[in-house]
Amino acid sequence: MLSLLLILLLIYGFYIGARRGLAMEAFYAVGYALFFGLALVTFRALGPKFEMLVPYPSANLGSEFAFFSTKVGMELDNAFYRAFAFIFVCFIGWVIVRFVGLYFKKLTYFPMYNDVNLLSGGIIGLVVTYVTIFMVLLLLAMIPVAGIQHALQHSFVASAMIKSTPVLTEMLSHLWIGAI
Repeated sequence: MLSLLLILLLIYGFYIGARRGLAMEAFYAVGYALFFGLALVTFRALGPKFEMLVPYPSANLGSEFAFFSTKVGMELDNAFYRAFAFIFVCFIGWVIVRFVGLYFKKLTYFPMYNDVNLLSGGIIGLVVTYVTIFMVLLLLAMIPVAGIQHALQHSFVASAMIKSTPVLTEMLSHLWIGAI
């Protein structure tokens, strides 16, 4: 069921990107990339600030993780808060970029070949949606709740995204989880 939901979200991301077109979607993607960079710089300092605001269930020796060993799972609380801070900065950036994008709505109607406009915008929308889903799935993989772990473990799409995404899997795992 989770796999179907993820596939539908990816299709929707492509559709929305195609509807906006290349110019508007490129504007959004550049804005998101800037805030992704800001998140890379600030997430370590912001992570501890969320410890008293966001609950994290304690892992115990009986906790099972779909993508981490029990030893690593016992120490994922700090990684969770770093990941949460990273995603929080990206979310705030998304809100700001969307707000600024309202003033550049004319980019949707920027003249160019329709096929190129639709396909390029769709691909950019798909990539942005994929990266967003990946970050949320990796954050969820750190939560020691059996239902979440079971859903992730039994979803082919979620497992493939978390384990096999080029660049992102290694980069975000290293940044968020580090050498636990």
